[in-house]
Amino acid sequence: MCNLTENFKPASEKEQIEMYYEELYNDPDFIRYLELKHEEWMEGMSKHYETLQNEKSLASELGKVIPEDTSYSDFAKAVAKILREDYGTHNYNNFMGVLHAELGMEESLNEKNPSITEGSI
Repeated sequence: MCNLTENFKPASEKEQIEMYYEELYNDPDFIRYLELKHEEWMEGMSKHYETLQNEKSLASELGKVIPEDTSYSDFAKAVAKILREDYGTHNYNNFMGVLHAELGMEESLNEKNPSITEGSI
């Protein structure tokens, strides 16, 4: 009588992993899943690139129309006027959050100076 357990050698962890991935990579459903994820990733990257291009273009256009000798005070007041008149107070916090993040500011100016409030812009 032949004892099957005598010749059986369990696969090493590395061999088990290799067998798992071999099965996985031959599964058409998994391949389609990867293709879909890749398409989603590419769409996201395309949108991100488009956003970056729009930001660069907008910044470039703004830079062309703002005189070089504009004081920071006048520039800030002009931006505040645009925010107030074209965007509304409900966008102040979001705007300031993005502005602070882009400038690398961790602390809000409002925390340093409590007299600056949403309505004062």
